[in-house]
Amino acid sequence: MSLSLVVGGSFLFLGSVPALLITCLVGLTLGAINGIAVGKGKVKSLIMTLGTLSIYGGLALVVTRGQAIYLYGLPYLWVGRGYILNIPIPVIMFAIVSLICFFFLKYTNTGRYIYYTGANEVAAMYSGVRVDKIKIFAFSISGLLAAMAGPLFASQTQRITPIQGVGFELSAFVIAILGGTDLWGGKGSIIGVVIGALSYGFLLNILALSGAGTYLYRTGS
Repeated sequence: MSLSLVVGGSFLFLGSVPALLITCLVGLTLGAINGIAVGKGKVKSLIMTLGTLSIYGGLALVVTRGQAIYLYGLPYLWVGRGYILNIPIPVIMFAIVSLICFFFLKYTNTGRYIYYTGANEVAAMYSGVRVDKIKIFAFSISGLLAAMAGPLFASQTQRITPIQGVGFELSAFVIAILGGTDLWGGKGSIIGVVIGALSYGFLLNILALSGAGTYLYRTGS
């Protein structure tokens, strides 16, 4: 999220739309790198993602030299602050992505192959599933979705920083677990993850509205 966000933000001189497209492309590419290492290189997914967590975070600092990119007055802000029919854009995007992922996982062969690979990689391979390609695809989409989340968050703060996504990986774990996803793979649903995300957001809002201090709020998140 952080690296794709700052790379895309570096191209704001081309306009907001090109910057957003570059952000998504970088996220897709970074996810694919992880997927290729895991699928083709047989690197353990946990080791690979923890390794690139540090590498991508460091590169984000290098790209911006630790400086923020301010978005005041730019059309870019519409992504996170705009409305369509009085519905906030982030809500619309969340709903669209959730629906696409739901139908993809439930009604397509590739979606079912993702479940098979997660449940039993060896059995999936002997059943004719190209496990390596499935992993590359899954990691690539994960990178793309992480990149898409970046501009939504940056629009709320009206600036892009190289540490924008720090700590979000823990939130992702919590939401997945709340939604009933098995961290060992093969089990879980988009509906469960949506419920987990809404529950997590609700709990954080309760902390904020209850008057809890900032440090206690960050500890809860």
